[in-house]
Amino acid sequence: MTGGGKLSLNRVKDGSVTAESEAAGGWVYCLKHEPKRDLLAVGGRGKRIAFLSGRDLSPLRGPLRGFGWVKEFKFGPEGKLLAVMGLSRRARAIEVETGRRLWISPATPIYAFTMDLSPEGRLVAVAYEDWTVRYFDAWTGEIPIPSLKLSQTAMALAFSPNSSELAVGIRDGWLLIVDHRSGRTLHRLKHDGAITAVAYTGDGSRVVSASEDGFARAWDAREGRLSAPPMDHGARVIGLALDPAGKRMLTGCRDGHARLWDVDTGLEIGDSVAHQAPVAMVRVSRDGRWAGSAEQDGVARIWRLPEAGLGDRAPDWFADFLEAKVASRVEKDGRTVSLTSEEIAERLARVPSGSDDPFVAAVKQKDAAQAEP
Repeated sequence: MTGGGKLSLNRVKDGSVTAESEAAGGWVYCLKHEPKRDLLAVGGRGKRIAFLSGRDLSPLRGPLRGFGWVKEFKFGPEGKLLAVMGLSRRARAIEVETGRRLWISPATPIYAFTMDLSPEGRLVAVAYEDWTVRYFDAWTGEIPIPSLKLSQTAMALAFSPNSSELAVGIRDGWLLIVDHRSGRTLHRLKHDGAITAVAYTGDGSRVVSASEDGFARAWDAREGRLSAPPMDHGARVIGLALDPAGKRMLTGCRDGHARLWDVDTGLEIGDSVAHQAPVAMVRVSRDGRWAGSAEQDGVARIWRLPEAGLGDRAPDWFADFLEAKVASRVEKDGRTVSLTSEEIAERLARVPSGSDDPFVAAVKQKDAAQAEP
């Protein structure tokens, strides 16, 4: 989100401004790039969506009007469709080539909070403040499946890469992994605060979540358990982004720091990047080499990511170590239980004592740091 409605195009290597545009007509709430057409869509308080060249920010056509404040939108495959959610309490879809409105959802007194578009471009999921997620056919606006009823408002949604599942982050701290076609909840996973962001890794094997409880977590999407120790930020986590390989995660926090994490191990990589205000948005480039982090007051930083952290994968014994380290979060038969001291000792006994393994050394270093007063 940027204030004043001015959009700048900067060189990644030196941050120099190569172009500027005020086509959004007001504060920018959403910016998306469609790489096949090198097309930027920009929307916000200006009650319009502008389509700009990704090369120089020149307008590609007149802006689309007739919206309230534009809060969020997503491009479909090949950039042919744009699904839009605004503060007008309605969702809609637009044909990008012509600007033609394909459909608009029925009027409702209930505000929409967030949305996602399935990767194959057929289904739009919209979270409303009446504690439901409603589904729309992306091309017709028809309602193909029943709404999902929740315990509170969903604050974050993410479809799996194969579009078969929906991860739902809820204000009361629950993360649901749902088979949206049947409406069946596959896994219920818990944070201790509202969930602010969720995402799947590119292969769909893991879900990552960020929360106001100060932690980000990586979960095994198939087994419904933690796949790494919780990542402690010491402050509310506002947003997250994964690199293309799904092995590193960038997070933005209310304390004004952007942090990089190894998703396999749950360990922080390098030093955090400091801002002067809460970090509201983070992004990783498609080649995984660059990151962007933006403050709530509109200041953005672009920085080169360090090399990947502790190797390609965690060692074979990591699952035993993980269960021992996060014993209070072990899931058995759909409920959370604690391991006994004997079970913890049994699992830790399988962890090699030698410190030659870089993973073991990194874990010990982190544990020692946390133990310091």
